[in-house]
Amino acid sequence: MLKFLSVTLLLTLTASTASAVTLKGATTTAATSLFTKMFDEYTKTTDATVNFEPGTSPAAQKAIVSRSVDFAAAIIPLDDNEIGKDTEDVVHIPVALSAVVITYNVPGLERPLNFNGRVLSDIFFGRIKYWNDERISRLNRGVTLPNLLVTPVYRSDPSGYSAIFTNYLTKVSREWNARLSDGVIVDWPTGASTDSEDKSAKAVQAIPGAIGYMGLSRALKDRLTFGNIQNAAGTFVRPTESSIEAAAGSKTSADGTANITYAKVSRAYPISNYIYVLLRREQGYEGRTETQAKATRDLIAWMLSEGQQYHSRLYYGELASEVVNRAKKLLATLTFNGKPLP
Repeated sequence: MLKFLSVTLLLTLTASTASAVTLKGATTTAATSLFTKMFDEYTKTTDATVNFEPGTSPAAQKAIVSRSVDFAAAIIPLDDNEIGKDTEDVVHIPVALSAVVITYNVPGLERPLNFNGRVLSDIFFGRIKYWNDERISRLNRGVTLPNLLVTPVYRSDPSGYSAIFTNYLTKVSREWNARLSDGVIVDWPTGASTDSEDKSAKAVQAIPGAIGYMGLSRALKDRLTFGNIQNAAGTFVRPTESSIEAAAGSKTSADGTANITYAKVSRAYPISNYIYVLLRREQGYEGRTETQAKATRDLIAWMLSEGQQYHSRLYYGELASEVVNRAKKLLATLTFNGKPLP
């Protein structure tokens, strides 16, 4: 179990939230490095304590549905993960952009490998057995690939990363869409099973010939090698802040969510995703005070404004201005005991 990360925010609250409060969150590990930095910087404007527990997106969603936290964060919307019916007043606030990357352990290579949807589908179906298979070689002219066994590494626990990656696979492989579809849990045909992002990263590091999927921030943290992915325009693209932002553009729906995998944009990284903060629209629950509700709203409002400046240095994508404006309108719909928050 990952320990709570606690960030104590030290300065003075606004007049509307004049006393110190403690906020509790359940978040996806995809946001850990960003949230740690953002909440640390938030100490310069408020007097509060923000505790957040990194875990999976489904676990974070369950926490906000059960009303056991002030906020949650996930890389998939609730509609993509059926965990209960008490979700009608859950609001999705996009706060950042990230990506799922394809990591691999093939010794001796001097440059990142190229992958396309067909090759990745065949790898995770178990049809490509060795790294020097001609289907991989055709995408990587001039690279000498070893006769090394391919070992797909997948998540057996409910995982937002699985949902994002398999959603991409459904768009590039008709067979994957028909046989396996997408979701937080998938009946993977072959490979090595892990039940956390940490174990996936360690498995890829430990097994020569391994290939897996995880968040960009984790791959960078562990200095794992990850590939270029062919997008819908036929271009092989690295996951960078700009290519992730290109995938999103200004796209969100009225409820704040958007599916941005395999976006038909020339510069887009094709396995990109939003990071959402999830809130209960009605903030008066489980004994929460109006002060807590206001502090929660003020924190998220700051993340949508001043907080955006910290994304690029941590390899997250910033939100387009149109997305920020729609998110602020959703944030303004919060109520406390049935009345709009002042």
